[in-house]
Amino acid sequence: MKYSLKILFLFLIFWGSNLFCQDTKKTSQDSSVTHNKHPQRVPVDSGFYIRSSDSKSYLRIYGSVRLDGAYDINGLQSVKTFSTFDIPTGSENIEKRFFMSVSQSRFGFDAHLVNKFGIFNLKLESDFFGSNNAFRIRHAYGTYKNFLLGQTWSVFGDPNSVPVTVDPDGPNSSLSERTIQLRLQPVKAKYNWALAIESPKPDISSPDSTQLEPVYQSYPDVTAMINFVYRWGYVQFSGVFRSISVRNFDESVGVLAGYGGLLSSKIDITKKYTMFLQFTAGKGISRYIAGLTGKGQDVVYDEQNKTNVLLITYGGFICGSRVWNKIISTNITLGLLRIVNKDFQPGSSFKWSFYFSVNTFISIAKSGRVGLEYDFGKRMDKDGGNGTANRISFIGILDF
Repeated sequence: MKYSLKILFLFLIFWGSNLFCQDTKKTSQDSSVTHNKHPQRVPVDSGFYIRSSDSKSYLRIYGSVRLDGAYDINGLQSVKTFSTFDIPTGSENIEKRFFMSVSQSRFGFDAHLVNKFGIFNLKLESDFFGSNNAFRIRHAYGTYKNFLLGQTWSVFGDPNSVPVTVDPDGPNSSLSERTIQLRLQPVKAKYNWALAIESPKPDISSPDSTQLEPVYQSYPDVTAMINFVYRWGYVQFSGVFRSISVRNFDESVGVLAGYGGLLSSKIDITKKYTMFLQFTAGKGISRYIAGLTGKGQDVVYDEQNKTNVLLITYGGFICGSRVWNKIISTNITLGLLRIVNKDFQPGSSFKWSFYFSVNTFISIAKSGRVGLEYDFGKRMDKDGGNGTANRISFIGILDF
C-alpha cells in the first residue's frame, strides 16, 4: 500500500508541474460534457447515412471491427478484462498466457427523426461481449426534448472523465456502468443536470449454508448529477440512492438503504495535456464500479447473525494524457479501490486493489487506430494475502 501511495504522489507532482508551468489561457471549453461520450466509442463522423426525401431525418449505420489481445506475464486469469478483483492471492501464479479476441467489435444504428411533434433521436448499439461471443446490447434508447428512456450510461457515472485504455473496463475504480433508465436532462449553458430512475440490479452474495428463495427488487435506483462547465473543462457531482431488497433468513423481505457519491472532472491543462479524475464513495454501490460489477460486493450475508449487510466502498483514479501530434497520444493512469471489510467476512475477502496502466494510441487513418498498453495490478485480501498481475495488451480498430 505504501508503494502504491508513493507512485501516486510522484505522479501528481509530475502532472502538477505541467499544470503550473504551461499557459492555461490557451485551453478551451469542452462542449462534449453535455453528452455522455465514452473514449472507446465509435467516432460520430463514421458510418453510412440514409436520408429522408426532405433531408430532415436520417438513419446512420455504423460499426467497428476490433481485434484485441494480450500477453499475461503473471497473475491474472480473466480473459476479457484486466480485473484486479480476480487477481489470485496466497500463492504464486507465474503461468504465462496469450490470447486474441474480436468481442469488442460493434455494430449500431442512429436515427434522427423530425416530424410535427419535434425531434426524436434513437440509438441501438451492440457488441460481442455476451456468452460465447454472442451479441450483447450496449445502448438502446431514445430521446425527445429533455427526456431519455432506454439503456445507456448511468447518471451515477461519468464516461467523459474515463481515460482511453486498451482494456475495455479501464481503471478498477471507474464509474461508467450502462443501465436501463428514465431520465430528465435539460441542457444549460453554464451547467447541466440530470435526474433519473434506473433499473435495480444489486450484486448480492447469497449465504452458502441456506437455501433462500430469490427476491425481486421493489424499488428503482434514484440517480442525479450536476455538471459545471468552465473554460478549462468541467466538474461533475453525481449521486445515487438505492433501496435494495433482500431475502432474510426467516424468508421475509427486507430493504437496505444504499447510497453513494462521485466527484469527477476533465481538466484541459493545455492543448496537449489533459487530466481525468474520479473519486467515489458509498454503501452498496459496487454494482456501478467497473472493478466490482458482478462480484457480489453490494450485500454480503452474516452467517452468525443471519442478516444481510451492505459494504462500504471507496476509491478513485487519476490520469494524465499527452497528445504528441495529430496521430499519437499517451495516457498514464493510477487507481485505487477499497472495500471496508466486516468482522464476519473470511480472510480471503477482497480488501483493496491498486491499478496502473500506460498506453500509446496511433491513428493510422481517419477510420483506423492501434493501441499498445501495459497494465499492472495488485490485490490485497483481508488477511494480508496478496497477489500481482502484469499484462501487455494491444488493439487494432477499423471503424466504418
